Amino acid sequence: MMRFEGVAGDFVLEDAFGKPEGAPVCVGMWEVRKSDEPVIFDYVHDCVLQYALEGSIEAEMNGKIYKIEAGDFLYIPQAPDTEVKWRATKENYRAIYVTYPHWR
Repeated sequence: MMRFEGVAGDFVLEDAFGKPEGAPVCVGMWEVRKSDEPVIFDYVHDCVLQYALEGSIEAEMNGKIYKIEAGDFLYIPQAPDTEVKWRATKENYRAIYVTYPHWR
C-alpha cells in the first residue's frame, strides 16, 4: 500500500500494475477510511475511472457534490483545475481505479 505526502485524509492505495510493468495505464485499488478530514487529490497529471466496490463516498468536484455507492462508476477528467475532496460517508469506501496515463 502507498501513502502520498501532502495528501490529507485517511486512505490507502495499491497499484496492481502500471508504469513499472510497462502498462500504458495504472490499475489498482484504494480505500478511503471514514474520517473528519477529506482526502484531497488533484487530477492535473491524469484522468481516472473508478468502480465502487463497497461503502459510499462523496466527491466534491468543481463546486458539485457527487454521491458514489457500491456498484457505481465515476469518471474524473484530467484538467489543471480539477481538485476532488473525497469523504467516506458511512463506513470505509473501497474502489478499483484505472488512471491514464499514470499517477504522478
